[in-house]
Amino acid sequence: MRIIAAVVVVAVGRVALAQPGAAEPATARPIAHDRCNVGPYLEPSLLVGGVSTGEVLDRIALGVVVRNCDDAGRARLHVRLGVTAYVSEHSDGAGFEAEVSRRIADDLWLGLRLGRETVSEAVVGSGDMLSFGPRLHMKDAVYVELDALAVTGDNLSGSKYFEVGVLGGIGFEGTPGAVIGGVEAGVAVILIGMVAVALSHPGE
Repeated sequence: MRIIAAVVVVAVGRVALAQPGAAEPATARPIAHDRCNVGPYLEPSLLVGGVSTGEVLDRIALGVVVRNCDDAGRARLHVRLGVTAYVSEHSDGAGFEAEVSRRIADDLWLGLRLGRETVSEAVVGSGDMLSFGPRLHMKDAVYVELDALAVTGDNLSGSKYFEVGVLGGIGFEGTPGAVIGGVEAGVAVILIGMVAVALSHPGE
């Protein structure tokens, strides 16, 4: 009887293992918009804060994003490197940014961004702005960010200054970012062209 029981147990075990998917570990499937490549990004953002509470800053970033995936083709890590330009109520400038973000849910990514940009301000003078903080990306379409700022430079009287602040807001990436950023870039080119024409024909 013991021999028969042992044979039955072994047979049942083999049947169970032979069932499709029975021995396969559960793995997360790639999301429809997952990509495993290196490509360009164009991301505009609208931020509020700075060293003067309530100041509005419009920034646009252009660069390269590296999308790293696991063996199943599921995106897990994004690395961004790019150049930036911004205008605000009191200043403007340009610089660079770097960000590393990691997937924390199907359509959510949490990243840390570091940026450095020049500051050209008629009231304070020239300087540099260092920003650092988290970003939460949603569905490869929109993100929110919160940055700590440190601004240093020379004021109009020639003395050094140092100011700190906070900057937060919303940005667009993926297809929405490309569309909105493209429109902003087009408008900027038109305005610059109009100013150039006006300056080249003074008094007309």
